[in-house]
Amino acid sequence: MKQCIQALLAAALLGVMVITFASCGKATDAAALSSANFGVGIDDNLITSRVKASLLADPDTRTLDLKVDTRQGEVTLSGYVDSQIQLDRVTATTLAISGVKAIQNNVVLRARRMS
Repeated sequence: MKQCIQALLAAALLGVMVITFASCGKATDAAALSSANFGVGIDDNLITSRVKASLLADPDTRTLDLKVDTRQGEVTLSGYVDSQIQLDRVTATTLAISGVKAIQNNVVLRARRMS
């Protein structure tokens, strides 16, 4: 009877150890995935900041009210410009930023009013 109890306790202990080690690996993988996504978020924020700073530094684009958002290196631009020259300048300035993989350009060219 004593040997039977010892065998059951040993089996239970072994089961707990297997579950513990198995879950440790999953926690590490989840932590690594979370850490990788955190790094992407920082990179995206850095790209967004650089695009905004470059647009503000350019006399041709500094007065424009543009929204800049970045997801996994793809920059989305939105807002309004008054001329095709400004639109081209915004696009070129954004493409010149390190880390920009693509641009989703939703900037709208305002129609000129005839007086």
